[in-house]
Amino acid sequence: MVVGATRAATTSDARPQLKCWVVLTVAVVLVLVGDVSEARHLRGQSHLSQCDIAGKRHILARVEQICTDCRNLYGFSNEAATVGHNCRQQCYANPHFELCMRDVMMGHRIMEYRLLISLLQIS
Repeated sequence: MVVGATRAATTSDARPQLKCWVVLTVAVVLVLVGDVSEARHLRGQSHLSQCDIAGKRHILARVEQICTDCRNLYGFSNEAATVGHNCRQQCYANPHFELCMRDVMMGHRIMEYRLLISLLQIS
């Protein structure tokens, strides 16, 4: 009986560890897949070729949101694609970006965003 009890205890101890390893492995795979898909998504965006985004994704996300919101103001019209494209030109350092900031009611923060955009510019 002692042998049976030892095997049962060993088996029951191993199951939580196995579950932990499975969960950890799945989490790592999901993170890696997310990074690869984000890299593919960003690689297809030609406006980023003029930006230095390494370690600055948080800045890029804030600036990009302005262009996305501005484009959404125009819905599905032909002008929407043009507005979104123009907003992103020259790594966001253009007059269209500032017009978009005014359109999305963020005109009072233009100086702050100019600073953020300057951090994205390739030196």
